[in-house]
Amino acid sequence: HTPADKLHLIHRGVDLAYFDPAKVDAAAVSAMQAQLQLTGHTVFAMIGRISAIKGHTLFLQAFARLCKQQSCDNTAGRTAPPLALIVGDNDEHRRARLRALAQQLGVAESLRFAGVRRDMRTVYACCDVVVSASIRPEAFGRTMAEALAMQCAAVAPAHGGALDIIEDNTNGVLFAPGDSAALARALARALSLPRANVRESVMRFSLSRMVEQTIAV
Repeated sequence: HTPADKLHLIHRGVDLAYFDPAKVDAAAVSAMQAQLQLTGHTVFAMIGRISAIKGHTLFLQAFARLCKQQSCDNTAGRTAPPLALIVGDNDEHRRARLRALAQQLGVAESLRFAGVRRDMRTVYACCDVVVSASIRPEAFGRTMAEALAMQCAAVAPAHGGALDIIEDNTNGVLFAPGDSAALARALARALSLPRANVRESVMRFSLSRMVEQTIAV
């Protein structure tokens, strides 16, 4: 029963000065691509800790469907197979579970782990599509906003905070939560979306705007 005029929604801010494609270090990108053997591949990435709620299992199931359907063969002139990149977790037990699942799904050779990284601008510059696959609704998806700021394609489930960030089939693709077939279709669709202006869609999520709105309240 809180009065509506007492409620204020302030979105989380991201550092748009740091997450700027114009500031990418080409040498750092080349080094990461060489280290993880990404060069020439279409890279689908999930960023964050490996846990059940984040949907890594769903992501790999969808990725395997995509590979089986050969939906991204020769994408942007690339003849190498697509890769699934997991960023942000060094726990070997959790990695082992994902490796076992990838082996079962027939995509073990296409799975890469980048571990915990601080050079996130470089990470995004190495990615084609950044994926959120959360099983349950979560709050503001910072990686989605960062990815769009870096002009990556973005894919997310149609629930929670993702609905504030992703404009379906415009700056990214939404899919039915928990549906691996829908996610596979979304991955393929994301590759064909124009990216030239996606950065503009997240300018409202700047750190400065978050601070100004907070102080105003």
